[in-house]
Amino acid sequence: MMKILAPVLLLLAAGCQSTMDRAPSTWYGRAELVCHDPGCHRCRGQSHHGCAPCRASGGVPCNRCRDGTEKCGVCKGDGSKDGKKCKACKGDGKRNCSTCGGDRVMACPTCAGRGQVCCLRPLVISEQIPRGEDAWPKGNEPPQ
Repeated sequence: MMKILAPVLLLLAAGCQSTMDRAPSTWYGRAELVCHDPGCHRCRGQSHHGCAPCRASGGVPCNRCRDGTEKCGVCKGDGSKDGKKCKACKGDGKRNCSTCGGDRVMACPTCAGRGQVCCLRPLVISEQIPRGEDAWPKGNEPPQ
């Protein structure tokens, strides 16, 4: 009984919301919790660690451009519109990339530009899937 109660109390103490409202329709053999372990080699109990894809910088190379520019959408890259010099790109046919602003670096999609991600540790659920007539609401029974 204590093996079951301890993780629940831990989740409640951490301010996590119960998933009891979803429990009848889902069953997870594994879950993840935000780490608060001072002995963790990644976060040392701080719950966050550096983002690997951006090397904790928050930025990655832009995936839309190579040189910080893109074709002007107004003149379609011609440099002129209706026989006149395009005002949007000043006749160059190019403008700053709308994704990176010309810096050639965009916000990392993994960490949203913060440079850090949550440190998650696995929580193995060892309980058996409840079986029996009264274990699940009608229509939400797990596959046999």
